[in-house]
Amino acid sequence: MTVPTGADHMPPAARSGLDVALWFLIRASEERQRVPMEKLQLLLYLAAATFIAKHDGRHLLPGQFVAGAAGPYEPTVALALECGLNNPPQPSIAPEAEPLLLALWNQYGAMPTAALARIAGNDGVWQTALQRGAGSPIDTAALRQAYGAKRSGTAKASAKGDKAEKAAAPANKAKAAATARPEADLRFTGDGRLVTRWAPRRRIERH
Repeated sequence: MTVPTGADHMPPAARSGLDVALWFLIRASEERQRVPMEKLQLLLYLAAATFIAKHDGRHLLPGQFVAGAAGPYEPTVALALECGLNNPPQPSIAPEAEPLLLALWNQYGAMPTAALARIAGNDGVWQTALQRGAGSPIDTAALRQAYGAKRSGTAKASAKGDKAEKAAAPANKAKAAATARPEADLRFTGDGRLVTRWAPRRRIERH
């Protein structure tokens, strides 16, 4: 039997979409930002699309995005957060993925949800999937092609973010310790009707 090779057959950089979601939520908590579910899903989508383009087809997370009327979303992450996380798992992210996540957070973290939705809408991939009906899977090959044109710029941003993170590590650690609250009141809902409270107190585990 022939074993498939290539980056698109490598293990994802995170064990689940929830790990990446928690990475963003922990970062937001440290900066005292609220992250609605719709914005979180857009951050996940942009991160997954950029990663697959930069890493020649390798996936950031194992789950698949589907098309919703308000934007693309990863349904497992939505269900997990809507059910509530009283004891959230420790995020597990491959080291090579963190510079990209950091660069994306620095670029998009402070943007309003509507602005991120426009960015996602302009790629044409989500809208094409939505034409087949709400809940239709978003083609990862199309994501790779759509975001491949941005690859060089993303690589530079990731490298810059990596350097910035290393240089600022002591200060960031002190800042996080000084500003972290016992509990982060974050709004993660898929439809705006439910608010889940949880405390993202875990460190990010590298695997």
